[in-house]
Amino acid sequence: MPEEQAFCVLVQMMRNYGLRDIYKAGFEALHTKFYQLERLVQDKLSDLYKHLKDLGIETHMYASQWFLTLFSAKFPLHMVFYVIDLILCDGLNMVFNIALALLKHSRKDLLALDFEGVLKYFRVNLPKNFRVEKNAESLMHLAVSSKVSSRKLRKYEEEYRRMKEFERQTENPIDRLEREVHQLNTEIFRLENENDLLAQELVTNKISLRRDLDDAEGHCEDLMTQVETTTKNLFEAREEKERLASELKQLKEMFRKEAEKSSLEQKRNAVIITEYKQIISNMSKKQNSYEEDINKLQSQISRCESCSKVEASEENDEKPTTGTRELELELAQTKLALVESECRTQDLTHQLNNALAELEATSKNSWLQKTLTSIKDVTGQRKEEKTS
Repeated sequence: MPEEQAFCVLVQMMRNYGLRDIYKAGFEALHTKFYQLERLVQDKLSDLYKHLKDLGIETHMYASQWFLTLFSAKFPLHMVFYVIDLILCDGLNMVFNIALALLKHSRKDLLALDFEGVLKYFRVNLPKNFRVEKNAESLMHLAVSSKVSSRKLRKYEEEYRRMKEFERQTENPIDRLEREVHQLNTEIFRLENENDLLAQELVTNKISLRRDLDDAEGHCEDLMTQVETTTKNLFEAREEKERLASELKQLKEMFRKEAEKSSLEQKRNAVIITEYKQIISNMSKKQNSYEEDINKLQSQISRCESCSKVEASEENDEKPTTGTRELELELAQTKLALVESECRTQDLTHQLNNALAELEATSKNSWLQKTLTSIKDVTGQRKEEKTS
């Protein structure tokens, strides 16, 4: 059973089964239970009652734990479960049935013992007899079969009240007043001790609260300092974010412009390269054509021995000269185009250097400078590749 449910069962037993009355100040209800049990033993076990009276053993000497703990102080746990089940079914009066069953079970042993032996038997030997669950079940059957009427218990309760009332009436007034004074002094002493404990607890609580308050105030100051620092850092972070966003925007714009320029330059270079390849192709074709013509002329001259020397020398002088001039002209045009391309590249490099100088003047971020420097290096590499 969970602790919550066990606590609820305890509350119901205290409230609805009359168990709470046993623990009230003065233990009046508990002494009433002792008298009722004593009268039951006198009626049902007269020989055992007489033996215990002769030994001077009173009921509270052995039955106090039975009523106060419901047999849970000494007896095994499986027996206690049976006891509580019977009490929940039939009420608190079932304790009398179980007590009579225990006395009946140990009757012979008790009649043979003296004062010390009887007390030791109730304290040690009697609980040991029920460590075996079978013996506990037999005891529960005996308790259920025992007949203890509520009417008889009420009768014994009335007898106890009349007896106590008679004792109060016949008591010496001085003794009664002395007893009441003693009770009042005891109550005063208890209240003074309780007051001292409460005062000490109050002082301790005040000191603890003051210390907790000081700690809370110190913690609050630390938190306020942290809040101010965090707010300041947040403001600086926002400014840094805005500045970085502005620089990033400028960088993107510069990168876009440089990318456009680079794209245009690449297109121009591609056109120049295409033209250059076309020129080389044309020159190769012309060279091949010249070589074929020369081969034909040489073949014809070789057939004519008389003119082979003169014509061959003249044609060889004129044709190579003409081809060389054309090659020189085309080479000069190609160099001119390359020079123009280098000039445009130098212009772009100059513009990029100016942009870098302007950006360095307005920004101090090392990462931005590194980025622009890397762009500059890439542009220089492209320039070297174009020149080669």
